[in-house]
Amino acid sequence: MTRAYRDWPPILDWLLQEVNALGYKPSLRWCFYRAMGKFGLGKKDAKIFSQALSRARKLELAGWKPYTLADESRKVRNNWTLMGYGASSYEQFEEQAAWNIRNAFESVFSSIRVQWIQDVNFYAEVWYEAEAMSGQFEKYIPYEIPLRPFRGDYSIPKKWEAAETLKYATANLKGYGKVPKIIILYFGDLDKKGLAIAEAALKDIRKWAMAHFEFHRIGLTKSQVRKFHLPENPERPGQHQWEALDDDQARSIIDEGLSMLPLHELEEARGRANKQWETWHHKYLRENPEVPRLIARVTDAMTEKDKQA
Repeated sequence: MTRAYRDWPPILDWLLQEVNALGYKPSLRWCFYRAMGKFGLGKKDAKIFSQALSRARKLELAGWKPYTLADESRKVRNNWTLMGYGASSYEQFEEQAAWNIRNAFESVFSSIRVQWIQDVNFYAEVWYEAEAMSGQFEKYIPYEIPLRPFRGDYSIPKKWEAAETLKYATANLKGYGKVPKIIILYFGDLDKKGLAIAEAALKDIRKWAMAHFEFHRIGLTKSQVRKFHLPENPERPGQHQWEALDDDQARSIIDEGLSMLPLHELEEARGRANKQWETWHHKYLRENPEVPRLIARVTDAMTEKDKQA
């Protein structure tokens, strides 16, 4: 059978508008599901769709860039530091000093956030299978709540790390005289592998954490598949993937999970922490009047760099 001709440029033009409206980088699979729903693509189109989109990104056609989409499995966490680099001029010294001051502000703010557990009566994490959709979860999950992407079977070291974190959170809450309430929200594919990934990880983490915690699988569920009329995985009929959800659908499921958490406690704690930060910040600037000029220098440099990107 001859494959039906596809006019890819208008498809990719429409898709780029959808991607740009998100505010985060989706995965290639997410893009295919959008095009599948809009233009009736099927399994036979998957390979040539990937090739057409790869070509558009590599050659930067019609607004596409190599960095437009998230990497499917190799997201790099970059922590840049000035340690080990000496200044070759006074101007460079000023710039490095300004970066260090910015980092100091962020460090102090982070230390304040870490102490928020004193002000809330629970600890929560969000676990999810599709690491390539991290941008989506980072956008809709309050930043106080840790995100734990699985990206397939969770490794033994990562499961141990998760267990140690939950053990520490439990001890910390007890240390402040509170009854530990630990809540895990999980989002994954609705297929045999997706269900097995969560169950296997949960078994070991519960054993090693030696602490009680609630585990709630929020999505995907069969009722959600019916509600949103989600298409099947074209490569595995009868199975459904998280990326089949459009952004509004995914957000509604995420919000459903968040409704299980006492987020008002976080909001109140955030207000107190922000006041603490503002007090420290204003005091520091009064005592160090040269700091705003140095920070402005870095901010201007970052703005200029963004314009050139």
